[in-house]
Amino acid sequence: MKNLWERVATVVLIVIGGVFVLVALLSLFGRLTIFNAQGALVVDGAILVLMSLLALAFLALSAYIMYRCFSTTVMLKEVVLNNDCCSSMRITKKAVQSAVEKCTSLVDGVEVTKIKLFPQPNCQVAIKIYVKLKGEISLLDKVRFMLEESFKKTLGYTFNTIEFEIAEFSNSFEPDQKSASENATLQNAQRKYMQDCLKNPIPQKEEEAEQNETVKIKQTKKTKQNQQ
Repeated sequence: MKNLWERVATVVLIVIGGVFVLVALLSLFGRLTIFNAQGALVVDGAILVLMSLLALAFLALSAYIMYRCFSTTVMLKEVVLNNDCCSSMRITKKAVQSAVEKCTSLVDGVEVTKIKLFPQPNCQVAIKIYVKLKGEISLLDKVRFMLEESFKKTLGYTFNTIEFEIAEFSNSFEPDQKSASENATLQNAQRKYMQDCLKNPIPQKEEEAEQNETVKIKQTKKTKQNQQ
């Protein structure tokens, strides 16, 4: 396990498990009495509380370790720029974020909060950038182009994908409240009209009724002629 928290959790989990095993062995060989002959607890209350807390910690850490083991999301701490039989070059996540922040500092309205690196097929890497955006969404297209050019010319590396996630968004655009109110009123009227139509079907128009009556008369005459 490469993550530091996973290592710490694993060590603590082993220690707690060892305590439980030790208590079980002492109880098995009569060195530690938990229940008396009547089935009542004879262990001190403080020890009981401590064992309960250890049990809860054991369950929580076990759930965390299982989640980390079976999680499909893997984040990288570094990127391999070049690797051959003689040498290899790597760049850390911190250095990549520094390069990203340098490019975004040239664009007003874009602020980087953090980045994440994800492995992709064929030894490729995707970068996800979390930003605070103050302005139009087109600013991110400008930042993407600057990042691609910067990585290619300075590191000789091209990320498979460059994704942006907007953590905070604000701009100076103010919608037309009058037009919005008019459109809302119109939509409400249309919705009410459709509901009324479903409840009370629209009757046929007089012209349609006359046409239907004319068709019936013609069909009757034709039927009589055929009978004759």
